[in-house]
Amino acid sequence: ILKRGLAKDSKLGAWSRAAIQDLDIKTATIWVTLLNDEHQPLQTYCFVNAWPKKWAVSDFNAESSDIVIENLELAYQYYTVNS
Repeated sequence: ILKRGLAKDSKLGAWSRAAIQDLDIKTATIWVTLLNDEHQPLQTYCFVNAWPKKWAVSDFNAESSDIVIENLELAYQYYTVNS
């Protein structure tokens, strides 16, 4: 499961919506890089033949200024870890 602040007009969001809403499922290789405090790579995960399994956003609250969090759950054929 990947989490981030909701982004407007992202390719990741469009890919997810196409798969989940339209059942237009296209696999992709997804690279996720873990960064340290200085934004230097610590570890990279590679998810091969991945597709969106579930997409959701956190609740909206008009009384607070919280960031809306986008959650993307991926299914994949296999993954590798590179350090």
